Amino acid sequence: MGGMRSQQKRDLLGNSSPLPQGQIKREIEEVGTPKDDLVATIQEKLRQVTPLSRVTCISKVPRSLRKVNEEAYTPQLVSIGPYHHGNERLKAMEEHKIRYLSDFFGRPPRHSLSVFVQRLRELEECARQCYGNPVEGDSNMFVEMMLLDGCFIIELFFKFWESKPEVVTSDPLFHIASTMIAIRVDMLLLENQLPLFILEQILLLYTGTDQIYEAPSFLEFVVHFFNFKILLNIAQDFSLVHVKKSELKHFLDLLRECCLPSNPNALVECNEDEDCKFIPSATELHKTGVKFKKAKRSYSMNLKFSANGVFELPTLIVQDTSEVLFRNLVAFEQCFKVGREHYISHYLALLDFLINSPNDVAILRRHGIIENFLGDNESVSLLFNKIFQGVHIYANTFYFNQLSKDVNNYYKTPWHSFKAMLFREYFYSPWSIASSIAVIIVVVCTIIQTVLTAIFAG
Repeated sequence: MGGMRSQQKRDLLGNSSPLPQGQIKREIEEVGTPKDDLVATIQEKLRQVTPLSRVTCISKVPRSLRKVNEEAYTPQLVSIGPYHHGNERLKAMEEHKIRYLSDFFGRPPRHSLSVFVQRLRELEECARQCYGNPVEGDSNMFVEMMLLDGCFIIELFFKFWESKPEVVTSDPLFHIASTMIAIRVDMLLLENQLPLFILEQILLLYTGTDQIYEAPSFLEFVVHFFNFKILLNIAQDFSLVHVKKSELKHFLDLLRECCLPSNPNALVECNEDEDCKFIPSATELHKTGVKFKKAKRSYSMNLKFSANGVFELPTLIVQDTSEVLFRNLVAFEQCFKVGREHYISHYLALLDFLINSPNDVAILRRHGIIENFLGDNESVSLLFNKIFQGVHIYANTFYFNQLSKDVNNYYKTPWHSFKAMLFREYFYSPWSIASSIAVIIVVVCTIIQTVLTAIFAG
């Protein structure tokens, strides 16, 4: 009987198995008559459809995110890649790219310019497939763009690595510290990326061997320039050995990889019908007796909540570049990672739950969890309150599900609130403790006296 119902269901819904592509094409061509212009037009469009690329890793930021803060996704000094190529506001740096190209070939590399161009032509199609939005320009324009941007980046790395006095004094990019910081941030924007394999190929042609900058040396070369530890307070004990070089797509992907928890697979999923609670703010938790503590290990996403109400979080430095980097990391995850891999988004979401007001920031600062370089606490509060506009978080794949459950269980236990209230009211200082003890002694003595009087009177 069940088999008949299943067959009836399949008959109603249609055969779920996909038809061969050739059969679909024949059926499409058989619909209508040869004189039907609409059918011919649709058939032509179907023949021109190209398959989606599986290697896409760079795209324009979705409008739902971009409209919240346009500048957070737009380069300020230098364009890298095709999306902002030709931007009038960034043309001043294009002349500097030519100068860097001249310096690059003046070293000199192992191969001539023509060899570089030929190799990039061979990689053009693979590079184009990395971009999720249409790329304007013909082949020559695209290859020239890859050459200029790629050699600019490698030469910039060389100059920064060498740090020669003549470079620092003669190159305007090195004159002002804020200029180099702005360039670093521009090179970490989602829309402003070159595929990492393009840069590796340029460096390989330059050295003539893959032994000099073999992993992890190439990554150390890159990290030395970006200085992730300062830029986003990346773990001081982080090791590049754990980074899977072959899977990296671009610089922003590397930054995300550096931020991941030490055990990213330790994800506790909720059932579809399970209610995943978000945690209360730092102020509310503090009133319930939760004690915030700076974590000893500095991995940015290694958070811990113990049964005695101690909430350990690593220190997070919030500075001028933080919002831009946070937003682009979240955009990258939203565009190219599945829900269970939205680690950075989940970490920032947890901070958003904790921070609802300037007072929440003050509590976290007092315990060394937040270092505020923005100025007042309200600026930090506004940053986290707005950072998730247009972002979707799926509750049943939330990385901190178990931690959230533990925090909420502690928060909802009445005894913890009562104990915290007693401490605030009666034991918050040595004088209050002494007076409270005195009151208790008086009360106990009064009770004893009353009992004794009743006994002797009887």
